[in-house]
Amino acid sequence: MVAVPERRVRAARRAVTAVFFLNGAVFASWLPRIPEVKTDLGLGSAALGAALTGPALGSVVAMTAAGALVARLGSRPVTRVAFAAFCVLPGLIGLAGSWGALFAALTAWGAALGCLDVSMNSAGMTVQDRYGRPIMSGLHASFSGGALAGAVAGSAAAHHGVPVPLHLGGTGAAALVIGLVATRALLPAGADAQAGGPAFARP
Repeated sequence: MVAVPERRVRAARRAVTAVFFLNGAVFASWLPRIPEVKTDLGLGSAALGAALTGPALGSVVAMTAAGALVARLGSRPVTRVAFAAFCVLPGLIGLAGSWGALFAALTAWGAALGCLDVSMNSAGMTVQDRYGRPIMSGLHASFSGGALAGAVAGSAAAHHGVPVPLHLGGTGAAALVIGLVATRALLPAGADAQAGGPAFARP
């Protein structure tokens, strides 16, 4: 475990909090647009339900590899790359012109989300280990606050007729800029990278 100055730890806490908030905001901004996407693509309820399994499928697959990546590379680089993908892919969801394209975009987005979920929680735990008191509940509260903000913004965009591609793409782009600036303050990769150990472990 590398030594980290206290001011760097506090900055890292703010950075992780921002990632949790933006994660919730970007994800929840999509939810109010689902009925519109269903109508635009002419999907039935069964087809929409099948498409919406994509995020879960992608997330489960990515999570199995994310832990190994974090262990070897550290949570900082994995969080930054996963966050970037998580912000870019909503634009592709909005541009999907068929069921197959929608399913593919949602599955890829789920993979980015799953990887981000593992890495940002690892980053949070690493900060907590150095912070001296529990902070994880605050980080998860930040996610919930972001989800509320994203849902409200998404509902407003739907109400005012903002095109889905513009809304989702713009939301992702704004979050990407803010998040990449914020995550520069995450603890260095050496703070939680491990030199050895198994890539996978049975629970």
